[in-house]
Amino acid sequence: MCFSVRRRIGKERKTPVALAARLAAVRGLVSRLESFPGVEAVTFANSLPLATEMDSSGTAIEGRTFAPNQYPFAHIRGVGGNYFQTLRVPLLDGRHFTEADNETAQKVVVINATMARQFWAQESAVGKRLRADGLQEKDWLTIVGVVADIKNESLAQPPRPEIYYLYAQYPTRGLGVMLRTAVPPITLAETVRREIWSMDSSLAITSTQTMEQVMRQSSSTTSFQSLLLGIFAGLALLLAAIGIYSVLSCAVGQRSREIGIRMALGARTGGVYALILSGGMKSVLVGIGIGLVAAIFSTRFIARLLFETSATDSVTLISVALLLASTALAACFFPARRAAKVDPMVALRYE
Repeated sequence: MCFSVRRRIGKERKTPVALAARLAAVRGLVSRLESFPGVEAVTFANSLPLATEMDSSGTAIEGRTFAPNQYPFAHIRGVGGNYFQTLRVPLLDGRHFTEADNETAQKVVVINATMARQFWAQESAVGKRLRADGLQEKDWLTIVGVVADIKNESLAQPPRPEIYYLYAQYPTRGLGVMLRTAVPPITLAETVRREIWSMDSSLAITSTQTMEQVMRQSSSTTSFQSLLLGIFAGLALLLAAIGIYSVLSCAVGQRSREIGIRMALGARTGGVYALILSGGMKSVLVGIGIGLVAAIFSTRFIARLLFETSATDSVTLISVALLLASTALAACFFPARRAAKVDPMVALRYE
C-alpha cells in the first residue's frame, strides 16, 4: 500500500537542523510501522512508482564530455535504504544501499539497467561516478549497484535512465510511504494514517492506494482505448459474418438449378457441402492473408497501446486469423446446409 504525504501549508526549512529533524521523523515513522502486525516491510521515496510527477536532471558523467546544455537527462528518485528489497526489484550488479550509507558517508547512487546499458554497455557501471544538476563540481555520486528496470513513468512507456539516491543523504520535500503486508492492505490504512498524523498533524495524506490501484489508474486510458478497439473489432467481425452469410445465401439461391442437376447426376451431400464451403472460404482465406500482411506493417502505430506484448506477436496474429476463419466457416455452413437439402426434382423445375 502507498501513502503520499506532503505538508499542508507553509514552506519547509532546509537548514541542516531542519533536514536532520525531518530525517529522524521519517526513520521513527518507519520503525513504528514495521512493528505493526501484518506488516512485512516498510520503505519510502520522494515520489511513488507510476507517479505523474517525476524529477529529472541533466547528468554529468566522469570522464565523458558533452556539449553545453546537452547533458543526458535521467529521472532521479530519493528512496529509503530498503526500497528495492521491499518492492522486490532484482539486483543485477553491485550491491544495495546499506546502513553504512548514511548522511555523513560518501554519497552513493543505484542506477537502473537502461542507464547502465546506455552509458556502460561494454563494462560494469559499478564504481563509476556521475553528478546531477544543482550539485557542486566536487559532489560526485558513486554508483554502487544496478537494478532491474521499473515502470516508474507509465506501463505503456519503455523505461528511461533512472538514478536512485538515498533520501537520508538528500532529504526532500514530500514523501511516499510504501508497505508490503501479509494481510489485506486496506485493513491497515486507517491505522497508518493515524500514525502519520501523530508524527506531524500538519501533514496531508494526498492519496492512499494499493499497488493494484496504482497500476489500474496508470493504465486506465489505455484500457479504455483497448476496450473501444475491442468493441469496434467485434462489430467488424459480426458485420463480416453477416456479409459472408448473405452473399453465400444469394449464391445458393442463384445456383439452385445447378445444384439440383449435380444431385440428380449422383452428387452426394458431402460434395455439395464441399462445393459451397470451398467457394466461400477461398475469398475468406485470401482476405485473411492480406489482413495479416497489413497488420504486420500497421501495428507499429498502435504499439504504445500494448503492454508486455510485441506489436508482431505471432500467437496473437495466428489466434485472430483462426478466429476469423472459424467465424467465416460458421457463416458459410448454413447456406451450404440449405444447398445440400435441395430437392433435385424441385430444382430442375426451377426457372
